Amino acid sequence: MIDITNVINITIADTPKGLADYSVNNVAIFSNETDNFLDAYRVYTNARDVAVDFGSSSITAQMAQAIFSQTPNILSGGGSLIIVPMLNAVSATAGNFETADISANVNNFKTIVDGCFNIKLNGGTIKLIKDINFSGITSVADIATILQSYLLDVVVTVDSTSKMIILTSKKFGDSSKVEITAGTGGTDLTANNLLDIAGDTSTIGEESTGESLRDAITRVENNVFFTGLLTTVDLEDSEIIANATAIQAKEKVLMQPLASSECISWFNTNITQAKLTKTRGLLYLGTPTQAKLYAASYMGRGFSVNFNGSKTLHTIHLKDLSGIIPDANINPTLLSQAENAGLDVYVSVAGVPCCMTSGQNSYFDEIYSNIWLKLALQVTGFNYLKQTNTKVPQIESGMDGLKGAYNKVCEQGI
Repeated sequence: MIDITNVINITIADTPKGLADYSVNNVAIFSNETDNFLDAYRVYTNARDVAVDFGSSSITAQMAQAIFSQTPNILSGGGSLIIVPMLNAVSATAGNFETADISANVNNFKTIVDGCFNIKLNGGTIKLIKDINFSGITSVADIATILQSYLLDVVVTVDSTSKMIILTSKKFGDSSKVEITAGTGGTDLTANNLLDIAGDTSTIGEESTGESLRDAITRVENNVFFTGLLTTVDLEDSEIIANATAIQAKEKVLMQPLASSECISWFNTNITQAKLTKTRGLLYLGTPTQAKLYAASYMGRGFSVNFNGSKTLHTIHLKDLSGIIPDANINPTLLSQAENAGLDVYVSVAGVPCCMTSGQNSYFDEIYSNIWLKLALQVTGFNYLKQTNTKVPQIESGMDGLKGAYNKVCEQGI
């Protein structure tokens, strides 16, 4: 008997596998804090595991908590958190001014209602701080609290051991410094029986060292995909610009926290006017750590769209963030300046917490959605060609098939 395969020979071929869609809701924290693993990176779907690996008090764990605390968050759109330990990365430091021990001068402060002094930040112009009222204070900590209310762009703390007051700039690097001199038009607070600046210590900030953010991205980006970016490293201005320039050429978005009002005009000049739209300036005039947590919360809320859904796209404008207190330092003047510079802020509008964004440096959702669209079109085009077992006809019917595949992505975008 002759086998039928001599006449008909059948082979069943599976459809070739294509690429999976990119998860644009994958976000990454590049950390310079101590971890307990040797991998180049780890992927997380909850903040608890981050706390195990980095310690619950670490800024890395706090940022992860801020990301996962949002509703919706990256998990809503199928995203994950990737944490990449950086290689020997050391934060830039901020300049500061330390008084001598002034615990013996507390009673002298109690009688002052017109205190004054001059301050010069980061090599800028001298500014007179005046009409400072210390009536009612009882401790060095109280003095620090009063001073903080007059000083927007420094962080005022007290050394609990030496009882000296420390004024720290909110900018980083070797141009960061705080200079105090005698003031006029009131009681000069620099006197020996008050702040006693004759016994002060001033320290200029230092530049960051070790692996840069852009180099760390290059090291891991071919092994794991992510779109959103944050770092725990405090950076000087030149590094922020270098990172923003490098990231503009990638399908990524950097969340850059800023804590000083001095950053408003700087950001406008160096980022917004340079059209580095993939670097999102997030201004929060608290401590630098508070600014980082604001940026992490913003990222958790922003990268949450389910692109397979219908009418799921959002804008960050007027959205609220879980765990973040509105920035009480943002007054109408600063809000206007921030909006003109392309910086997003988090404020209270008639008692309702919300993000405010102007679009001056484009809108976050525009940048984010365009990244999804580009990547979705790339994958769709590749899969159409990959999963076609024959040559795609170089005629209208063949081109209609390819265009039809692209059209489905555009229709989903709509």
